Amino acid sequence: MAGKRKGTAPAPEREKLEFGFDGVLAGPRAEIEKRLREQNFPHAVLLEAGDSALSRRAALTAAAGLLCGARGDRPCGRCAACAKVRAGSHPDLTILQGSGGQRSLHVEDIRALRRDSIVLPNEAEVKVYVLLGAQEMSEQAQNALLKVLEEPPERVRFLLTCDDRAHLLSTVLSRCTCYSLDGGRLVGADGRAREIVVAIAAAVTGPGELELMRCTAAFEKDRQLMAEVLAQLTLLFRRAMIFKTGRDMQESPEADEAVRKLAAGFSIGRLAALIQAVRTVEDCMARNANQNLMITRLSALLRSAAGR
Repeated sequence: MAGKRKGTAPAPEREKLEFGFDGVLAGPRAEIEKRLREQNFPHAVLLEAGDSALSRRAALTAAAGLLCGARGDRPCGRCAACAKVRAGSHPDLTILQGSGGQRSLHVEDIRALRRDSIVLPNEAEVKVYVLLGAQEMSEQAQNALLKVLEEPPERVRFLLTCDDRAHLLSTVLSRCTCYSLDGGRLVGADGRAREIVVAIAAAVTGPGELELMRCTAAFEKDRQLMAEVLAQLTLLFRRAMIFKTGRDMQESPEADEAVRKLAAGFSIGRLAALIQAVRTVEDCMARNANQNLMITRLSALLRSAAGR
């Protein structure tokens, strides 16, 4: 498995890779570069960014730094190891990626990774596994990964990328050092959808139902918009759950104000109920239920889950 790209879709081309952390926020960039320079890199790192190209470039740059044979700033970009990473031929670098769909990175891929991880490196001091789009892992795959993250082989490093850490199990997150490369923004939503998501989050904390009904009125003639907002609401509520535990307090100080307000206004149980309310409506959409009835039900379920 080492040096090969496995998974349900081919990894992106790396022949034109330019090393660098351009676009990464100053704080996480400085810490990642320092850890690479001092060869004090955690055994598992999660790189979170709404821009998948940014997280991919950062992950492969970090991988090159871990495999680089130079001293000082790493990756040097000039040694044989860096050249092999750039060409996609380093025997101690393995990249996994799903097909781009939810749960498309399967448990079989992770089990193969675990088996391969106990084999010693071929050339470098460590073996590096890059999991691009870790949000595509099924729950089974995440639990399989957890087993190796809990007791990682000494000469192995894991680099995961994701668009939002809320997709991942809290047990997986607890075994990773997490860096928000672009501030932990809501991703995948255009300006209008994001505006509605934030407005709904504010409305569920309020005492009345009118504001929530105003927010959801935008869905009457736009089913796709409703689907996008529901998906982003789930992520927002999950981020609030994570933030409430305190883990995000230091790792992502740029967290959205909406996340902070939700974490302050609701218990973890209430936030879980809000997520379930959204999923119930998403199930209705999957069964092609009447649009107006779904809008009405969404408002009612959110109010009930919020204890209003």
